Amino acid sequence: MLPRLLKEFGYIGDGLLLKIEWPVIRVMDAPQQVGGGDCGMYILKYCEFLTSNVDLAKISHDAMPFYWLKLAVQLLQGYW
Repeated sequence: MLPRLLKEFGYIGDGLLLKIEWPVIRVMDAPQQVGGGDCGMYILKYCEFLTSNVDLAKISHDAMPFYWLKLAVQLLQGYW
């Protein structure tokens, strides 16, 4: 997914690095993992929400079981 995102935003093209300057964006109020085991899901949700222009504040620790179930169903149905 990362190469696709980099190409979409113009950082790489035909295997070449197109931009030298990379912006650094510090998000101070981004949702944080509580406990352990959900770091991968947080990364997936960050990518999904950022590419869909959805506010990161909508990522909820309480919704993690739903996010995991949704991913499992998508994997079973061949979406990934």
